Amino acid sequence: MFTSKNHLLFATAIVAILGSVSVSAQSNILGIKGGEHTTVGIYIKDIKADTMVFAHDAERSMTPASVTKSLTTASAMTLLGEDFQFTTPVYLSGSQGKDGHWKGALVVEAGGDPTLQSSHFEEWGGICDSIVARLGSMNIKSIEGGVLIQSDMPEQGPATEWEIDDVPWGYGAGHFDLNWRDNVFTLKTASGKTEPHVPGLKVTKISKRRSNLKRGFNSNHLYVYGPRLWRKSNSVHTSMPNPAEVFRYELTQKLNDAGIEVGSKKSTYKERYDVYTHKSAPLHQVMRSLMLRSDNLFAEGVLRAMAPDSVRSHAVELEMELWRSRGIDLGSVAVIDGSGLARSNCFSPHFIGDVLEYMAQHEDSLSYLNLFALVGVNGTVRSFMADTPLKGRLALKTGSMNRVQTYAGYMLDENGSPSHVVVVFANNFHCSRAELRQGITQLLLDKLTEALPEEEQTESIETEDTNNI
Repeated sequence: MFTSKNHLLFATAIVAILGSVSVSAQSNILGIKGGEHTTVGIYIKDIKADTMVFAHDAERSMTPASVTKSLTTASAMTLLGEDFQFTTPVYLSGSQGKDGHWKGALVVEAGGDPTLQSSHFEEWGGICDSIVARLGSMNIKSIEGGVLIQSDMPEQGPATEWEIDDVPWGYGAGHFDLNWRDNVFTLKTASGKTEPHVPGLKVTKISKRRSNLKRGFNSNHLYVYGPRLWRKSNSVHTSMPNPAEVFRYELTQKLNDAGIEVGSKKSTYKERYDVYTHKSAPLHQVMRSLMLRSDNLFAEGVLRAMAPDSVRSHAVELEMELWRSRGIDLGSVAVIDGSGLARSNCFSPHFIGDVLEYMAQHEDSLSYLNLFALVGVNGTVRSFMADTPLKGRLALKTGSMNRVQTYAGYMLDENGSPSHVVVVFANNFHCSRAELRQGITQLLLDKLTEALPEEEQTESIETEDTNNI
């Protein structure tokens, strides 16, 4: 017979058991340390059968990190077209005088190309050499007005919503109207010398802190912390505060070396005589590179190309209008940039899942799919799930920043076509990143292995992924 006291004890036990099940089955769905305090969103859909495989907190708006790049590239496929090329026209203003003297200036019309002299597109480089060669063929011996950079793009450089601690590092290189050499230079910390030369740069060494770099937005003043960085053998790769000035200096040096004297007289001439137009690699090649390597500069360049003469937010508005017109719910979406480096970016796993599903059925589906890296094969997921049955069967974009890890993309069938949309977001995790990846690996194996042919359904152990923003 139950007394009121026994009844209370029984009810308390039931609540405790249910609470335990709730935490185990829902709050710590990845089985990781501190999982009950980790925000996890999962959206896995069989897009061929049009059935939901698994969803967990899929409507929650979360920080996507570099998964944002999959949205940027999907938008660019339509708004720009995969054959789009950035162009950088070069012309002479003024008129030619005697003995090859040019009364005017050499004008470089910046076009937002993020790949100018990029180490990732060396075969598309050579803009300076091409300009010098063309001027030589025109018998130009001197240019009294020097080299001018014509720039009309507002809001250049790092987005103000980025963390200031990211700005001095190579991955934090901002996008400008004129970009040069990936907007990154090498600093020999002991001597203060740079490669290439960065005009106007001021370097200050501070010894009383751990090794670090600091530079404010649009500042030429770089602070190098920690004496360990000052050793003769040490060098760091850091972002350029003003890539146009680095480019101008290098072009001027090449002109002088070729016997073309460059002056500094102010020029007001309006006449235009075309010299050379530099074109980038086609957009699909640029986007492939940025997705495989998770390149923030390239992603920002692709975003800004959607509204080249306007502010960043206008390009984002065009993106959002595109997806709204396609019937996709934007209720969870707040996009700030094209790269995902702003922590204030947010959208739900369901939202990006809808974008991925739309693109899988779009006329550009094959081109879009080819932008993604294959797990265990290449890109930022080349070591992720490399020893599992899903190796080569998941095409994913990664995203990572402090306490954020995200994945979004597709599962592929035996013919290499998208069969499932796969999205996993984890925010505010407290375990190691390796443990988190292991939890994500196990979940994906549990939910997706059954979709493989029987002969492929053999499990093994994953190796660790590359941590990449």
